[in-house]
Order: sequence, then C-alpha cells, then structure tokens
Amino acid sequence: MKRIFLSVVYIGFLASICLGQKTNIKNKSILLNESFENSVFPPSGWNIQNNISDTMLQWRLSSNAHYGNKSAIIDSGQSNLFRNECLITPGINLTSLTNPCLKFWFKTSCFWAVSPNNTFDFRVKISIDGGTNWQVIWKEDSLGIFDDWLYSQVFINLNNYASDTNVKIAFQYQGLGNGPLYIDDIAIESMVLNNLTTNRLTLHEAYTKIPSGLGRPMYYDADISNFGLQAQTHVKIHAVNLSANTESASSDTTILSGKNVKKLKTENYFFTPPLVLGIYSVTSYLSSDSIPYEANDSFNIKVVCDTCLYSRDNNTYTGSVWNGSSFSGKGYSYSNPYTAAVLYQVNQDRMVYGINCVVSSDTKLYSKIKAVLYKFSSNGQKIIVNQSSNYYIIASEIPPSKFLVNPPSIKLCFNTGYLMQKDSIYYAGIVVYGGSDTVKIATDNTGIPLEEEAVKYFDPRYNEWSFWEHGNAAALMIRLYFNPNVYLYCYQGINESDISSNDLLICIPNPATTLITLNYTMLNTGGLLQIYNIMGQMVYNVSLNKKSTQSIIDLSSFTKGMYLVKLSNEKNIMISKFVKD
Repeated sequence: MKRIFLSVVYIGFLASICLGQKTNIKNKSILLNESFENSVFPPSGWNIQNNISDTMLQWRLSSNAHYGNKSAIIDSGQSNLFRNECLITPGINLTSLTNPCLKFWFKTSCFWAVSPNNTFDFRVKISIDGGTNWQVIWKEDSLGIFDDWLYSQVFINLNNYASDTNVKIAFQYQGLGNGPLYIDDIAIESMVLNNLTTNRLTLHEAYTKIPSGLGRPMYYDADISNFGLQAQTHVKIHAVNLSANTESASSDTTILSGKNVKKLKTENYFFTPPLVLGIYSVTSYLSSDSIPYEANDSFNIKVVCDTCLYSRDNNTYTGSVWNGSSFSGKGYSYSNPYTAAVLYQVNQDRMVYGINCVVSSDTKLYSKIKAVLYKFSSNGQKIIVNQSSNYYIIASEIPPSKFLVNPPSIKLCFNTGYLMQKDSIYYAGIVVYGGSDTVKIATDNTGIPLEEEAVKYFDPRYNEWSFWEHGNAAALMIRLYFNPNVYLYCYQGINESDISSNDLLICIPNPATTLITLNYTMLNTGGLLQIYNIMGQMVYNVSLNKKSTQSIIDLSSFTKGMYLVKLSNEKNIMISKFVKD
C-alpha cells in the first residue's frame, strides 16, 4: 500500500494504569502492613500451613510484586494435585482501630478461578480465637470476571470483629491448582470517611487499527472501589485534552461503601486523533461530591506517519493465536467454524474492498478461510454486510518463520465494494473452519491496550460473540483494504464461491504414486476438472462430459507433494486434496 497514512501511538504504559490514592487519610491507624520485602519468609509472627512437603509448592517469596520487589506466592504444581495451603497473619487486636478493614492485592488466573472452569478457590478466612476456629469472609468468586494475571485490590470490612482482641487472617489456596496465586501489600487499618481508589484505569483506542487516524476517538474506563465509610455520590471520570483545552466526563455514578464498580466509562469521547503530526498531552482525574479532584494521571499521545499494513508502529510477525481446530480460554470455549474479528470505525464515509490477513507458519496448506465484514447495529447485533468467497491458502502465503518483517499476506476480495459509514462500528473477521484444517491468525510484536470489544471470537452455530482477553491483547494481523486496486492482485491462489456438501469427490489411493482415481457425481451436467500444486499453479485442466463419474490421472509428471483437486460446473464446486508420493 503506497499511500502514506497516519495512526496514533501512545508512548507510555497503557494497558492498565493504576492511580494512587490521594484521599483523606489523616489520623489513620495501621495494625498490619506487610509487603514481603524482607528476605525472611514467612515474615515474623506469620505462619504457613501446608498439606504438601515440596517446599517449592508451599507459600514462599516471589519476585513478581505488585509494588516493590517481592510478593508471596503459592504454586499450583500438577493440575491433578489437590492443594490446601494457608498463609496466616500474626494475632491482631482490632479494638484499637475505628472501623477496621483488610486490604490486599492479588493476582491469579481468572480462567481457572471462576466458573465454568474453576478448579481452585482463593479464600480469606478469619479466626477470633487465635486460630482454633475459622470462617470464610471472602472468595475470589465474589469478584466475578476479574483481570486475568493482573493485580487486583480487595477490600474487606472488619467492623463485625472490631471488639475482638485475638484475630488472625488466613489466605487459603484450595483445590486442584492450575495456576499460581500471588498476594502482596496486605494491610489492616482504619477506614477513613472518604476513600476512592481506581484499581484499573485504561485508555482505549490509543493505538488505532485504521490508517489515516480514522480510528475511534479515544476514551477511558476504570474499575473504581469505595474503601471509605461514606457512600460516594456523583462519581465521574474526567478526561482532558490539554493541547486543545477540552474536557469530557462520564455520567454520574453512586458507589456505596465497600463496593466496586467495574468499567465505569466516559460517555463522551475526549480526544479525536488529529491529522497533524505531533505530540499531544492528555490527563485524567476522578471526582465525587466529597472528593472534587482525585488520582490525576497525565501522559502524551504521539501522532506519527504510519505506512505499515498491520500494526501502529511495526509490521513484524512474532506469534500466532486462534488455532483453527479448537480453542478454549478465559472461561469460554469456541467451536468450529468461528471467526477472529477486530474492531473498525471510520470518521468519514469510505469504500472498503476486502480484508487481508497473515497466518502463522504452522497453518496447514489448503486450509479454508473467508473474510467477513460485520456492522454493529443500534440494537447491539452484528450484521454481515459483505464477505469474500471461500478461499484455500497456498504455500506462498504461509510464512516460513514466526520472526519475519513484512510477512506474506492473504488478500481476500469482497464481491463488490462496500461503503463504510462515518462513525458506524464494524468488525473485520476471518472465518476459519477447523476440522482437518488448521488456521492460525498471526500477531505482531506489540500488545494493543484495548477493551474486550476490540478483539472478538464469533461462533455462528450459537450466534455467540465472546471477547478474547483484558489488557494487552495481541495485535492481530487482520486489516481492511481501502485501495480499489485490490482486485488486481487479490486472488493469487485457489478460490471457490460455494462448495456443495451433497456431492462427493473422492481420491483413491491417497497418497498416490503413479495413478490416482477420482470418483465423483456431476448430476447429469458436464464439468471442469482442475488440479493445483502447492504454489497455487494449475498443473492439470480437462473438460468432462455430463455422463462422467470417474477420472484416472497419470501422476508420472507430477512432483512429490500435496495437490488440490477442483471439480466445478454451473451448479456445484467440489474440492478435495491428495498427496503424490
């Protein structure tokens, strides 16, 4: 693509910006404050209880910290190994605190910790008699879906135990493992009157997938907790474009004491990517009736010249996702066929002519794919507005390695161009069919800090869309074609419009050496028999009469390798594969 485009690149930490507290903390008492920074473990006065003798699978120190250099970790071990290990605090007298609360940070696999795949439980238990009797006061299930492998903060009100003098807290890991658990920065302290905490603040669409800066205007969302005694009213996220001196804010939200709000969003877009190169300053803050200005965070957005095909600042293939035979993860399972899709939005009407993509080096030759463009309707439905014919991947379109700059791409044309409408939301998808085929959509080497809506799976059998993951998602190498000349070089391999599932084309024997017999049914019409090599070159072409049901082909001039057989007439197309030994 020769045209010079603009895209937006955020310089800095985007995926999960945690804002620090700056609330009313005067006269706050702290009974416990453990960050595991000392080399001695367990810390002085703490205890561990284990049902396993392997010290590497017991509670121990880790360098994967929330803040600082160390945290506590419990490893999972084998997936069929039952675990029941506890990390227990010293005895604590809560009577010296006014409105005591427990706060800590943890990180683990959401997929293995919550339904339907929960194989272990992370519990917090309390004892008021020094550790003789225990009761559960919190489980990770209470959070629902949380950020996978990112630290999340938990707040537990201990007011019911404010008169107890010999309290212990136990952090329990119980079940069949399948993922380590980290905890860090544990504190027992007095609750203050007003205390808002932003656990996660994300700037979405700071990278754009669209050339010419035509991506969605950027916006914030956040997970916000009220760790104070007082309900916080008229809570808002504010976003400010300092370069243009403009501001927008989310709608009002009330957060009760001890509550957490997931994904509080700004309603109005606060920063539209400009068409002028340069660096633009933006900032954000949180407010409520009691706290007019809280947790300010500022950074720069850089608008640069971008001529690459797939990512904002590079075009290097370094990985792969979406195995075309099966997938499960993040609490979901995906069946075949399904679609890997990415979000698009343009800020002016623009014609689109097709979709191209990069597949991984372990994609199977002649696997079938199709490009589909969905439009996001006002009622939340995704409607197919254009699509390509079914297509079979040839050898020259499969990268030889996963570490390539400017890897080969597959160009899939729509039957006609389609006018994408200004500000409408679209998903550009690659359909993979699985079965005996394997298709893996490649990723580049930048993470995209996007919300879940930007990268989706679609299973048409259940009409179900599911997001891939939070935080830094891989940058899928799927892109729309806005160039009308795409038709000149789109179909380089073997393309077919509609395969009949009723007619059969059978190759015997397979693999074959000297002769191969093709058995088929033409439904009383003539047809065309074509054979292609792994480079997509036609090596055999013959017309068949309407009574023909079998062809015997001499393979003596064929080199060893895989071939694709295409049998077509005015009503049907049949595809099969064979190997020449």
